[in-house]
Amino acid sequence: MDLDDEYQTVLDYFEETYIGRLGANHTRRKPLFTIDFWNMFHRTTQSLMRTNNSTEAYHRRINSIFQCSHPTLWVFLQKLIDEQYVTHADVVHIKSGQVPKSKKKNERFEKRLLHLISNPHQDILTQLDSIANNISL
Repeated sequence: MDLDDEYQTVLDYFEETYIGRLGANHTRRKPLFTIDFWNMFHRTTQSLMRTNNSTEAYHRRINSIFQCSHPTLWVFLQKLIDEQYVTHADVVHIKSGQVPKSKKKNERFEKRLLHLISNPHQDILTQLDSIANNISL
């Protein structure tokens, strides 16, 4: 397939960074990031975190609590105390066996994704389409 230069630049970037450029003797050079570094298959099958979304979500939460860039010391301390109470209440709920709503949604997503990678479709395009559909649910 013949792609214009703009697409070829993107393909070259991915090959150099994640796959490794094909050398003259038909062997690949080491990529900038090895497959073990960026591939999430094993992390998915072992139900490990694949992103830092929880950290980003907490950062958004703190920003929404303060609702300003430079609070006074007293406002800052009061907001931290208020957040500590909320966090403590969450911990008490978790210890009592209650599952947070976001956790339930993530568990359903994780089960669907694990099923897709454990039982892959024969056709790669169908598999990719199924994964994409799972992500958009």
